[in-house]
Amino acid sequence: MTDRAKKVSELTALANAAGEDLLLIIDDPSGTPESKKITVANFFGNVATNTLIRNTLTVNGAVLLAGNTSISKTLTVSNNVNITGNIGISGSISVANAAVINSTGFWVGNPSGLKGDKGVTGDKGDKGNTGDKGDKGNTGDTGDKGDTGTTGAKGDTGDKGDLGTTGDKGDTGTTGAKGDKGVTGDKGDKGNTGDTGAKGDKGDTGTTGAKGDTGDKGDLGTTGDKGDTGTTGAKGEKGDLGDKGTKGDTPAVPGPYTDDTDAGNNGVSIGGLYYRSTGVVYIRLS
Repeated sequence: MTDRAKKVSELTALANAAGEDLLLIIDDPSGTPESKKITVANFFGNVATNTLIRNTLTVNGAVLLAGNTSISKTLTVSNNVNITGNIGISGSISVANAAVINSTGFWVGNPSGLKGDKGVTGDKGDKGNTGDKGDKGNTGDTGDKGDTGTTGAKGDTGDKGDLGTTGDKGDTGTTGAKGDKGVTGDKGDKGNTGDTGAKGDKGDTGTTGAKGDTGDKGDLGTTGDKGDTGTTGAKGEKGDLGDKGTKGDTPAVPGPYTDDTDAGNNGVSIGGLYYRSTGVVYIRLS
């Protein structure tokens, strides 16, 4: 279980998630919050809330939307799309790379076969000349009803969410008391002073005039030996090791926050987990 000591960014990356893989979720966040687990299959098989996608969504199978859907960027589907509820699009709609509805909701495609809203009634014009009565045209055949498209295949299971952040390391135990300082050794005795050299004899008093020779200076006495250095005092005993600090509690997933911006304003980093008021855990992407 060494993964308990790793950060989410240090875990081994998983390219594809299986239906039985597990996600972390907070149950009843507004009542009695409790951390629980849920399989990827159960999570994506019954998301009882609106889904907002802020970037490109690419689906390699069919798409079945049974509720309101809001898309603020690009939706690319390589198979059929079956929608049984409302769809809200904040951009334009194109068919075969040709725009048909602009971002303000107006039709900009080929006007052929379209019937617009009734215009304002204009002023009554002058009565024209009565034209020749035309031949009655043939009634066109009623077209066949188109076949109902097949229901699209279920989309791929989403990736497994990141592991929750590891709790903070417990505080370091108190350092043990410092041992007493050892006793200083005694100072060595001072060496004996050497004997003073003998004084030279006084020269004879000569006749007046020449000064007598000065006697030689006596030799300097020998310096006494240096006393022995005192013994170093014994080293104090090592203090006892402090008690080990208590391990910090593992933090719960932070929340509830309304969206990625709210989570970022409250200190959740990009790639970190948070939950919303619905109890669903999200990964901050922006």
